[in-house]
Formats: sequence, structure tokens, C-alpha cells
Amino acid sequence: MVYFFESKKEPILLMPTEFRFYTKSPLQRSIANLLLLCLLPFVALTSVAQSTPSSQEYSAGNSLTPLLTNRDGLQVRVDLLTDPSTKSLDVLTFTLKEDRVGLALLAGAVKIVERGGRVRIAYDAFSSKISPETLAYLESKGVQMKAFHPADWKWWEVLLQPIKTLIRLNMRNHEKLFIVNGVKAVLGSANYSEDYFLAARDRDSRGRWIFRDREILLAGPLVERIETNFEWKWVRSHLETPETKEIPPVERSLLEKKLNDLYTVMTQISGTKPIAAQKFYPSEVDYVFDTAKNYEKTKSVHAGILKLLNSAEAEIVIENPYVLLVPDIFKALKDAKARGVVVKIFTNRVGGSDENSVSEAFKQDIVRLSKAGFEIYLIDSKQVFHGKVVIIDKKTIYLGSANFDSRSKNFNLENGIFFQDADYAALLEQRREIENFQRKDVIVNGRKVTVRTPGPVACKKVHTQGADAFNIPINPLIKLKKPLL
Repeated sequence: MVYFFESKKEPILLMPTEFRFYTKSPLQRSIANLLLLCLLPFVALTSVAQSTPSSQEYSAGNSLTPLLTNRDGLQVRVDLLTDPSTKSLDVLTFTLKEDRVGLALLAGAVKIVERGGRVRIAYDAFSSKISPETLAYLESKGVQMKAFHPADWKWWEVLLQPIKTLIRLNMRNHEKLFIVNGVKAVLGSANYSEDYFLAARDRDSRGRWIFRDREILLAGPLVERIETNFEWKWVRSHLETPETKEIPPVERSLLEKKLNDLYTVMTQISGTKPIAAQKFYPSEVDYVFDTAKNYEKTKSVHAGILKLLNSAEAEIVIENPYVLLVPDIFKALKDAKARGVVVKIFTNRVGGSDENSVSEAFKQDIVRLSKAGFEIYLIDSKQVFHGKVVIIDKKTIYLGSANFDSRSKNFNLENGIFFQDADYAALLEQRREIENFQRKDVIVNGRKVTVRTPGPVACKKVHTQGADAFNIPINPLIKLKKPLL
């Protein structure tokens, strides 16, 4: 991750250079890396669109089902993908990879189309890794795929419009959506790779980061509005049909077998774990999203969060993996603190994030946050907290994809729901208690400041959550095993 600091000390997170994506030639990747090195000073001088939040026209008659563990998130997707009544699927994601989880999504997508349904999957080209051969196979099966800002630019475009090219590389689609039949939608922070849904024991043997997310299953009239927004983005946004490459017959046969075997496992898993029976029926709930035009983005989600912070009267709770506060957010929190509001921030420990540079920056920033009087809670676990939640006065909630950094404010397209429900806020508080945050002291200017991190008991509880449901080795000679559930 690369940082550039403006005079206001707002860290602008530019595109992580470790991301890889498919392009026509290695030359394009080299050009992209060269641009990132040569043009960083100019990006901060480029203006972005002014804040244009979507209207807060709240919708009634919706139900919210909490997906409290990665197993819950996996289970609800498997149940919906294998349900014969599922006739349409629309997916919007930041990361889609060809591992067991990503391929399980694609396996379900193929089966829906074979049943006469329609599937549209939009993914961010920079963070995802789907081969042109796999894309060709999906196209032949009728699964519609689009990529956000793929690296399909020409060399003369780079020379004539270098800043525009760099902005294009930096602007990413970070939204998360999973819509079924236009009546149910999963929202939150999870993407489609093994990092998000497999059991924590895999971390030790394979070195993967295992994320702990916050997700929700939404049903009701609001889903129709969400579906309409997806339709608009599918046709008019920066989504493009990705490049494909003919898949050889042998590879096609192996891929087909892999997908069929995964779908067999999914049918075995379907319905084996009931999702939380507790449902919530908030009187007010709204879906908010960012849009992009001419490589500039609206800041609707950021503006909505800022409005929440400024409305707080008693307590602000922030759950977020990447806390590098931009000036307007930091000011809103300081102003809240000044009027007697308790500010609590729950995030990953220093060195406990999947982004090392974020951890290093947070290591410096934690002193500033502590001095401001914010209560900081750090989670110390082999899992990485990845949820994105704001809770105001124990009743008003944002849950979605946005982080508390400048990338989410200035570059990433984000989404999420805003709603009011004191019972749901209480449930999230119970989850944090289960995760068992405990005290730990750090030294700031020669004095102790209370920071909290979970003890060994909490770690043991956390590690047993989730399920390596797709226990299938990723290689051509697939051996189907009974899932460990």
C-alpha cells in the first residue's frame, strides 16, 4: 500500500501494488506500476466530486436477518444458490477469486442459468483474479460477467492522459451485494475468496488471513430499490465486459468437473445449519450508494456516515478494520467528544491487519486517537476483523462496505444500509462482549492510556467459528471429501 500525505495530514491510500489482474500483456502491468511511482504527487492535486448524499427516504416493511459468523454468511449463500426457486442472481463484489469459495459462487451461477434463470456478476478488476479462460467458459454457459475498470487502456491513452489513467487505476468498486430474485439481498463486508468463509485452522497451514465480517440478509420492498440501482450500474456505470480467451477442451472438462463437484458439496451443505431465527423489523431503513461519473465519485456513503456522527448525543461506536481518520471524520468525532459523547473505536491490533502499511500508519495514529479521548478496542486474534459498522446512541446503524480511511472517502465506490433498531444495536454489543475485549495499557507521552485487546479465552472462542465447508483441493485431480461442518 502506498501513502501520500496532504498538508492536512489526510492519508490518501493509493492502489496497492501487490494486487494483480489479467491484462493483454505484461507491458500494461509495467506501465501501471510506473504510473503509480511517477504520478503520485499529481493525484492529490486532482479534485473529486463534491458530496452528494442520496436522500434519506426511509423504507418500511423490511426484515433484517443478522449473519453473525462466516458460516452464517456461507450458509445463506449456499441455500439460495441451490434453491430451485432461485431464477435470478445479481452480484457486486470487490474480490472474486478462483479458489473454492469463488468457484462455488460460479458453480451455483452456472446451475441457475441451466435452470433457465439469469445471472449477472460484477467484480472489481484490480482485486479479483479470474482467468480469461474461465470467463470464456462462463460466457458459453450464459453467465454474464462484467469487470470494473479493467486494464484495457491503450498506450497512447496513458501518454496523452496519464493522470486520468492513474485515477482510473485508483477508483475501485468496493461495494458488496448479493441479490436473489429481486426480493432478498445480502449486504455487508465479505467478498468471494477463501479468506472470508473458511475455518480459521486454515490460517496456520496455508498462511491465509481469515476475516471476520458483519453481514445482513435483507428482505422486503427496499430490495426492489437496490435491484434498480444494480440495473443502472450494470448498464451505465464503469462496468465493462472482460477479455476472454478460448479454453482448451481438456481444461474445459477439468473446470466443468471442478464446478460440478463443488455444486455437489453445496447441495450436501444446503439447509444443514439454520440461520439465526431472530429477525428484526426496523421502522426506518435506507440503502445508500456511491456513483462514478467521468472518473469522479459522489460521496454519498461518506456523507451519510458524517451526518450520523454529527447527530450523536450519547455514544458513537465504530467497528472497522482500517481506521485512518480523514480530517472531517476526526473533527466530527472530536466535536462529539467535546459535547460529552463517548467515542468507541473497535479495530484490529497493530500488526494484526491484512494490510501491513495500514497497521504501520495506525500505529502512529493511535497516539492521536488516544490523546483525543477516544476509547480504542483492539482485537488480537488469528482472525482479522473486517466488518464496517457505525452505531449511534445505541439505535441508529450503518452497516456496509465503507472503511474509515481516505480510499473509501475519495476513491472507492461504497454502499450500505442505514437503519434504526435498538435491538439490533444491542445484538452487536453482545457480539463484541462474546469476542471478549479486555484491557491493555500503552504508553502515550509517558502516561498509560487504556486500550483493550481480547484475552486467550476470546481467541479460543473466535477460532472455532466458521466452517471449511468446501474441503476440496484446488488441483485438476479433485478428490471429493465430506465437508467438515
